[in-house]
Order: sequence, then structure tokens, then C-alpha cells
Amino acid sequence: MNYKMVFYILGRVFGATGALMSIPMDCAIIYKESTVPFIVPMAICLILGILLTHRMPKKKDLHARESFVCVGLSWILMSLVGCLPFVISGAIPSFIDAFFETVSG
Repeated sequence: MNYKMVFYILGRVFGATGALMSIPMDCAIIYKESTVPFIVPMAICLILGILLTHRMPKKKDLHARESFVCVGLSWILMSLVGCLPFVISGAIPSFIDAFFETVSG
């Protein structure tokens, strides 16, 4: 298992998710709502993305096993980060309910 490549891909996914969180944050700015629920998860994603992708792995081969791990971990981790705006804003106060809404969406 090429763990360095898995972490590198997860870092790229975190970076893309952090960048894409600027879209709902811009919408919150337009409608004069609080941007804090988006800034915190965006910062978490961008920091993790930078930390995980700061060095390209030497072995760049990716097999089915690594691909399945990348997809599964991406889905779970992005759901965990994606439920944070619901919890921080108080729209869905229960973390489990917010996580369920994010996964089902």
C-alpha cells in the first residue's frame, strides 16, 4: 500500500474542498450573514491540504486498493468537515444529525 500517495491525494481533496468553501462564504457575505461557520472548516481544509501535499511522493503508482481507500476516506473526512458549518452556525446543533445530513446530501 502506497500510504504517501494516499495522503497526497487526500491533501489535494482537502485543498479543493477548502477552496470550494469560498462559494458559500461569498453567498453568506452577499446576504449579510455570519461567515465564521465557513471560515473555520475552510481553514482546517486548507491547512490539512497544505500539510499533506507539501511533498510529492516518489512512488506515484496507484492501484485499486489505494483508490478504494482514497475514495472511502475522502467521503468520510469531507462529510466530517462538511457538517461543521451546520454545527458552528447552530442550524443543526447535534453533531450526529449534521453529519447525517452531510452524508445524505
